[in-house]
Amino acid sequence: MRWTNYFTHPGDNRYYVFAFSEDEHADAFQKRLNDAGVEHERHQELLEKTTKRGSNKSEWLFGVHRQYFKQALDANHLVHAQYREKFIPSAGLRWGMLIGTLAVLLLALAGAFVQHAQAQTMPNGNNWQIGISTTWVTSFELIGGEAISVSEDGLNLSWSPIGGHSFGVRLLRHFPASSWSIETGIETMRSNSDWSMTFQPGFGTGQEPLVGALSDTLSLRTSRYRIPLLARTHVQLTNQSRITAAAGLSLDFLLSDAYTTGFQSSDSIYSDYLVEENRQHRITLPLRIELGWELIPKKAAQPGVYIGAIWWREWNANRWGEARWTRQLETADVRLYMGQAAFALECRIILP
Repeated sequence: MRWTNYFTHPGDNRYYVFAFSEDEHADAFQKRLNDAGVEHERHQELLEKTTKRGSNKSEWLFGVHRQYFKQALDANHLVHAQYREKFIPSAGLRWGMLIGTLAVLLLALAGAFVQHAQAQTMPNGNNWQIGISTTWVTSFELIGGEAISVSEDGLNLSWSPIGGHSFGVRLLRHFPASSWSIETGIETMRSNSDWSMTFQPGFGTGQEPLVGALSDTLSLRTSRYRIPLLARTHVQLTNQSRITAAAGLSLDFLLSDAYTTGFQSSDSIYSDYLVEENRQHRITLPLRIELGWELIPKKAAQPGVYIGAIWWREWNANRWGEARWTRQLETADVRLYMGQAAFALECRIILP
């Protein structure tokens, strides 16, 4: 089974083959290759009969030498981006979501101005609070950020979290005459990781056995959306500061898979490898704990500041990634499950 629409030529590993089922995609790819000055060969491959009328299914194959692989891969990505279907196919639904989001923002701004204008007639203050937050994810081994290693079929694979960052909006609802509140919002988070691979070939070149292992490290960046659902309490230190603690769950939505490829050569023998991340079996609901310090401004028209730490842990091994190493007739596939815990530092600006 192919992971991508390109693969090593089965008869000559000096070349890559790019496959397209649609004529217009193939024409666009050929134009981009010509514009980039990439030498190539184009061939139409007949596959099988697929309709009652006896029409034949075929695909266009392009042969590209390895020295032009990066340029050809860029052209391939641009072609898929050109003909990619929109995330929301319906234009009406897209505009409806855009208008709805704009309306919510306008209502929030209008509410903030009304709140400010009526501050003298609202002695108890507003029970709603909006904040803009950013976090820096760190990889501490003591709290779950350790590297994970597996080995199979001669391929040793190690996944190492590097860190990441997120940006989001928080909405908090205070309960009157109580230290408790509930909190939600939406965040977009990006994480970076390194995939270290070491492959031990199990055969020789035909003249002498191969000595030593082949290794490389690929880096990936993945993204996700996150909706926190938290219960929060606080302890007042002074009139202008307090300690807060929160606990609850996060609803995580992973975006599309992230993958990258590489290759290296030993004499005339090439090795191809690929890693893929950001996959999951089911929806992710990590447990989340927050602890922080909040600075309350002296004047209601001034913004507040919150600085804290976040720790989250998934209930089970949910997210996983894969790696594949191909060398002539040998193929090694390895799967591993990602780290379940992470730690982050958060800075939040609380809007007046």
